[in-house]
Amino acid sequence: MLRSGKSLCVLSLICYTAKVNSFMPPSTIPFLAWAATIAELFFGIALIVGIWRVWVALGSAVLLILFGTAMAISFGIKSPLDYSVFSASSAALLVTAYESQCKSGNEPARHARA
Repeated sequence: MLRSGKSLCVLSLICYTAKVNSFMPPSTIPFLAWAATIAELFFGIALIVGIWRVWVALGSAVLLILFGTAMAISFGIKSPLDYSVFSASSAALLVTAYESQCKSGNEPARHARA
């Protein structure tokens, strides 16, 4: 029997991961739950701090694409579209493209005000 809120939280994380990844073998679910949580935490902090912006934005985009694809397989295409998972992934790819262009010295053209 679960007695603490912490245990319940971990259990609900794993239960939700099992629902989203319903096509995966049950033995992989705890690993997927913790790996996704650690990746999300790392990418979020790294984007806020501003380190390795190109690679972190690319990793965020890949993680979001994987999450959206898993949601679409398990719940149907409406679910990731309702939560704008693919548009968030596109935004992360845009950050990747912008930062790559800035790094190469080709600053994107700024529009002059008329």
